[in-house]
Amino acid sequence: MKLSEYFKKNKITSIEEIRKFLLNKKLVILGNTNSHSYGKIGTKIKVTNVDSVGVSNSNGSGSASYLDGRGNNIKYSDLGIILDINEEIQFIQSQINSLNKEISDLKEKQKIMKLLKMDEWNEDQYKIYKTLQTLKTKKTDIEKAKIIAELIK
Repeated sequence: MKLSEYFKKNKITSIEEIRKFLLNKKLVILGNTNSHSYGKIGTKIKVTNVDSVGVSNSNGSGSASYLDGRGNNIKYSDLGIILDINEEIQFIQSQINSLNKEISDLKEKQKIMKLLKMDEWNEDQYKIYKTLQTLKTKKTDIEKAKIIAELIK
């Protein structure tokens, strides 16, 4: 599968996500649309440097340079991803975990919005509410201070 298609399929669009994903991955050259010097079609490279990874738009297309120490650009559409099944399972599981956390956070917000009769989310009102709730608990003052400090951040 082309690297650009993999990014799009898995909604990997930010530079940070792409860098994290690419580091130490094995890629195969599928094309040479911009006259790169990474090798012939079929050549395999291991990504050892992600400092010059770029994104040209929100669908994950773009190019990278210095992937294996060489300096010219290669388009993601000219690269294929080589994943073993365990890496793919681990990657998908991390996406599921992230989405489950996001759902849990949204449900918590929805619950608080109903409780406080909010029409739309108000972060300040939420923080004040959570601070008041924290003060009512039987936790030590130090534990309460830590919780409130996290809310203020």
